Amino acid sequence: MAQEMRFVTNQHGMLFFALIQAHDGFGDLASEIATAASRLQVEFARPAVHRAAWSVAHDVADRARDVSMAKAMASDAALHVAGAALQCHGAIGYTVEYDLHLWMKRAWVLGTAWGDARWHRARVGRAIL
Repeated sequence: MAQEMRFVTNQHGMLFFALIQAHDGFGDLASEIATAASRLQVEFARPAVHRAAWSVAHDVADRARDVSMAKAMASDAALHVAGAALQCHGAIGYTVEYDLHLWMKRAWVLGTAWGDARWHRARVGRAIL
């Protein structure tokens, strides 16, 4: 991140020092970290969702456990992705000009539909103990 100090004047002609950055390296790094963490959450949820679908399709006795694990992991991933997207986009994500607010609302509502992640984790815990 290249940076330097310069004398800058504002609209009123006042002279002051300003730290000038060549690019927003921190913002780029933060968005890369948020994207990688979101991708990791989704990739961890994917096998659980596939297992739940297989368990339901083959009428496995432990399908309730598998579905609950998939629901908890997918809900957590969706909420994490929505939060990271809002963090990267900033307040513009809440405006109607961008569809991010629609995806965030879906993640919030579907995260609690048919039981939230905490309820499903407790259900998995009861099934395995």
